[in-house]
Amino acid sequence: MLARPLYDDKKPQVKFAPKTKGRPPAGAAPHLVLLAVPLLLVLCIGGALAARHLRNAEQEAAAAEPAAAETSESSQAAVSSPGALPLAPMGASERAPMAPALAPAKPAAPELPELDEFRAPVLSETDAAARMKRILELLDKGSSYEKAAACRALVNMRDFGARQLPAAIAAANERALPWLCDAAAELKAAEAVRPMVVKALADPAKIPNNLVAALGKLGGAESREFCLQSMKQDRYPVLRQWAWEAFADCAKAEDLPMLTETLEKGEDYQRENAAAALGRLARAPETAAQLARHLEARLGALKGAERVSIARAVVELPASHAQSMLAGLSRDADPQVRILAIQGLGRDPFVAGMLCSMLQLETDERVQVALMKALAEAPQAEAVPDLLRLIDSNAYDVSKAAQKALIAAYGVDYGYRAAPWKSWLGMGEAEGDRNRVKLFQSLERKRQAERLAALQAEHLVSGN
Repeated sequence: MLARPLYDDKKPQVKFAPKTKGRPPAGAAPHLVLLAVPLLLVLCIGGALAARHLRNAEQEAAAAEPAAAETSESSQAAVSSPGALPLAPMGASERAPMAPALAPAKPAAPELPELDEFRAPVLSETDAAARMKRILELLDKGSSYEKAAACRALVNMRDFGARQLPAAIAAANERALPWLCDAAAELKAAEAVRPMVVKALADPAKIPNNLVAALGKLGGAESREFCLQSMKQDRYPVLRQWAWEAFADCAKAEDLPMLTETLEKGEDYQRENAAAALGRLARAPETAAQLARHLEARLGALKGAERVSIARAVVELPASHAQSMLAGLSRDADPQVRILAIQGLGRDPFVAGMLCSMLQLETDERVQVALMKALAEAPQAEAVPDLLRLIDSNAYDVSKAAQKALIAAYGVDYGYRAAPWKSWLGMGEAEGDRNRVKLFQSLERKRQAERLAALQAEHLVSGN
């Protein structure tokens, strides 16, 4: 007997529901309900919050009415008090206009920490010793706020504090030492250099950066010698870098060969600090002339990045020492060197004519921008045609720099295209040209006097 088959090929087992028109599927209703319930909950919660906010606003307004009434009554009482002049009621047209709302006050600058126990003045060495003892206790075990307040109290002691510092530094632990070094640098306490150097040489691995930086700011032979030794050692690379940073503050004229050699062969951080040291020496009147002679002798042998570094130092020199070198550097093949030279020449209003000639021949866009920035500080009528030529440049930086130079020259703004400027200036018309020159000359006399006064104030030129 044959087994009955599990399924019949002629009669499919799966039966499909008949299609219905205009009605959703049978299982769609529960899904719609599930979507509607959260939406209703959100609407209910939002309505409750809005009603609560409105209720709080009404309560605040009701509470403010009695206070306003009391203020009004007190002002009326003050007016009607004996000796007060009666005020006549003002009509609608006589009422003073409402004052504009004041801008919110800027937050007050945070005050430096100060403790009440340090408010009393120090009047004697005995008082200074007692206060220093308390300051050392706070610097050793106090919080950060107390340490900052103690350091400020030490600085406020002035000469009394400076005389207490050498012994305090010699006996200080690693927690108090950084704060004491900062105070020594701020007080210019030269007597503190010796104990700081002794402390540093005793344990170079644990000295803080504050100590090395303070030695650089205080200067002197001992500080400079310590920096030079630390710059040459290889055991502590971090100390070597700190020493270079401090040496930039205490280098002398006799260090010029070493500094210029570092610009040629040193590492990046060494070259950066050597350039900073040369800049500081260039600004010092007693070393500017010697540095100018040294840099001029070195310029011919340098190329590339080293020449750019030397040019940066030349720019820092006073105009009387740097003008001839800057004039030569303005014709250098390196655009970066030319830009630096233009920045230096722009400080001197008497060489602005040279800048006009350079603008006529310059093709590098970066140098053109530098020239027009310099001419904006010292406008020249001869530069106007070139400015009108460059304002139509497709390079945004060039066009913008030309526009700013024209604005600086005439005090008006006619955009970043030449046509409106030419129309306003009357270029090509004899009367317009004369008016343009007269206007420029009147503005230039005023600017020339202002620049000359500024240069005299900086001691760059002698007053006549």
